[in-house]
Amino acid sequence: MIAVLSRHPGTALRARDVARALGRDDSAGNINTVRSTLDRLVATSRAHRAGRGLYQTPTG
Repeated sequence: MIAVLSRHPGTALRARDVARALGRDDSAGNINTVRSTLDRLVATSRAHRAGRGLYQTPTG
């Protein structure tokens, strides 16, 4: 997931966008799994929450 975020530096992505980039379907379960993983990446400072439901690579 970090690779997907890194491909779009400075751009905030939704969990749905990350799931699509990973080749997963748009089912609620898949999107929630991606969202949970993104939240764990935020907790470990490997990703940044850019707004409600938006994630991006950390800046600076």
